[in-house]
Amino acid sequence: MKKIHVLIASALAMMIGCMDVETRIFVNADGTGTIQETFLMKSEMAEGMKKGMGAGEEAKPDAKIYKEQEIRDKAAGYGRGVSFVSVEDIANTTHQGYRAVYSFGDVTKLTINQNMKAKSGQNAGDPAQAENIIFRFAKKPVPTLTLVMPEKKGPAEKTETAQPADDAQLEQQIKQMRIIFDGMRFALVVQVNGEITKTNAANVNGNAITLYDIEFSKFLDNTEKLKELNAKKPATMEETKALLKDVPGLVIEPAKKVSVSFKGK
Repeated sequence: MKKIHVLIASALAMMIGCMDVETRIFVNADGTGTIQETFLMKSEMAEGMKKGMGAGEEAKPDAKIYKEQEIRDKAAGYGRGVSFVSVEDIANTTHQGYRAVYSFGDVTKLTINQNMKAKSGQNAGDPAQAENIIFRFAKKPVPTLTLVMPEKKGPAEKTETAQPADDAQLEQQIKQMRIIFDGMRFALVVQVNGEITKTNAANVNGNAITLYDIEFSKFLDNTEKLKELNAKKPATMEETKALLKDVPGLVIEPAKKVSVSFKGK
């Protein structure tokens, strides 16, 4: 039975590892806006999911990796007053997935949980895993959006006392981590509908602010960083960001409170 549990855990880790999830929040000058969630996974994994969902040896041509009702139901998790708008299939040469759009009438009512397990669909409704970003908004004298990063750390998980891994075990663990993290990406972007006039954000591209864009494949050759990840096992996005902040190529907002004023269109 224990072996079966290990196999299931390994399969789940592989699936999570191939996920590329970007959440982009569009904010208008009156505090309304939309949320665009883009979810991609490697095509081979997507085809395997389709077969499993269809309980057949071959995926049907119209098979999807998601259930539309589940996508619709996610609106409630984004906060009060958030409504489902649409979902569409998307694909590129290596990945398949979907893009879902939700609308909201008040940005301050949003609940954006940046916890990685919640984003991958694991225990998304568990309050203990919530790492919610707080949104504040003022219309006057100019539209100003303030984003407050969560301070609360995730609950400490109970772990068994383990003996330090020898060189062979550590090398095997690092090998597994490279497999799991290959293709994994989590990104959160806030984009205002207008021209930014003032902000303390570190990562600004036009009218968009990237709070984080963590593409794990950018440090798979960094053995020391992988060893650190393996040893510390960050449980929350805040812990992960702190651990990866110095890795070249990763975009991570250092400020705990980000403010952006803009001239609306």
